[in-house]
Amino acid sequence: MRPVIFVVDDDPAIARLLRYTLEAENFQIHTFQSAAQVLSQTARPHLFLLDRSLPDMDGLELCSQLRRSRLWADVPAIFVSGRSSESDRVEGLRLADDYIAKPFSPVELVTRVQAVLRCAKQHGKGCLAPPPNARLAPQSDEPAHPRSWPYPASLAPHNSNA
Repeated sequence: MRPVIFVVDDDPAIARLLRYTLEAENFQIHTFQSAAQVLSQTARPHLFLLDRSLPDMDGLELCSQLRRSRLWADVPAIFVSGRSSESDRVEGLRLADDYIAKPFSPVELVTRVQAVLRCAKQHGKGCLAPPPNARLAPQSDEPAHPRSWPYPASLAPHNSNA
């Protein structure tokens, strides 16, 4: 069975490029131009590719709704977006499993899709998205230095002197 990917992008040219690139690699692609279209679905894809700028909802909000959904909470998501500043990428990675900035290399796109799907298959969920209650930045009264933040155990720096 071919892996199913839901592409959510309001730009028909980008949607066609994603479809063409991924179908050439034997993925089954369903495209949607709005958040409402994808949220009305009852099918379960293997992966979501999401734009950050949709006509009816910010892509971050869409991803947040997908993460809270009983049907799709564990389906991995990758942002494919023209919003490529560091803060845009960091915001996206707080919810999604990966973030690809437009313009993108088709080869890199396919490789990242395959990597996220491989990780999801091994672990039963997306691999890079943090748990919903994870704290990824210090609170306003905490020191700003990253080493002082509470790390998840899997990301904690290892002290070789311990």
